[in-house]
Amino acid sequence: MRVKPFLNKFVSSIYPSYCWNCLKVFVNDSIFCDSCWDLINTVPSLKLGVAGEIGLNIFSAVENSEPLKKLLKRKNFGDVVASKHLARILLKYVDTENLDVDYLVPIPLHWIRYSKRGFNQAEVIAEHLGKILNIPVINLLTRVKRTKFQASLSLEKRQKNLKSAFSLNGKVLEKFNYDFCGKRLLLVDDLCVTGVTLQSAAKELIKLSPKDLRAVAVCRGTYKKFTFDTTI
Repeated sequence: MRVKPFLNKFVSSIYPSYCWNCLKVFVNDSIFCDSCWDLINTVPSLKLGVAGEIGLNIFSAVENSEPLKKLLKRKNFGDVVASKHLARILLKYVDTENLDVDYLVPIPLHWIRYSKRGFNQAEVIAEHLGKILNIPVINLLTRVKRTKFQASLSLEKRQKNLKSAFSLNGKVLEKFNYDFCGKRLLLVDDLCVTGVTLQSAAKELIKLSPKDLRAVAVCRGTYKKFTFDTTI
C-alpha cells in the first residue's frame, strides 16, 4: 500500500477542506464545491495591439465573477494559498499549449505596495505554474511608478496611470547577459480588465526582441466602455 495517499486521506478526514466560496465542507482537495464550480464561466482569448503591427495574445481562464472574485481579493489579506489556487484554476481552463514558453514573467508590484502586502500575487501564480510546467520564472520587469488602483479609473485615466509604469530589470538582464532575443516570453497576471497593464508591460519586453510574446491572466473582467481589438 502506498503510504502518501493513505496519509493524505487520513489528514483530510481530520482536517476537511471547505469551499472557498460558500464554505461548504467536503473531504477532498478541491477548491470549490460542485455547485460553485458550476458558477464559473470561461472566456475567449483576445489580442491587443502593442506597437505598430506587434500584437499581444492574452489567454484568460475564466470570467471575473463569483466565486473567483473572493480568491482574487484574498491577496489583500496576505493569503498566499489563494494565489496558488488561482494558478490551479488557470491550468484547469487554459490550454497548456498556450503556456509553452521559455520564461514566465510576472507583472511586478511597486515596492511600496509589495512591502505592505508581503508578496506579489502574479509572482506566486507564475511560480506555481512554473513548478508544474517546469518553466523558469524570471522578473524581467520592475514597477518604477507607484500607480493608483485601476478599478476606480476610466479607460483614459487607466492608460495615463500605467504610462511609463514599468521598466526592464537591469540587474536581471545583466545576470542573463541580456540574452532574450528569440526567446518565448509569457506575461502572467491575476486579472485583466482593459488589458492596459499587460500592454504597458509588453511595450517594455518587446525591446528585448523576443521570438514570441504573449500574456495570461486567471480572470478577465468586463469594462463597458472598452472594445477589444481582436478576439482569437
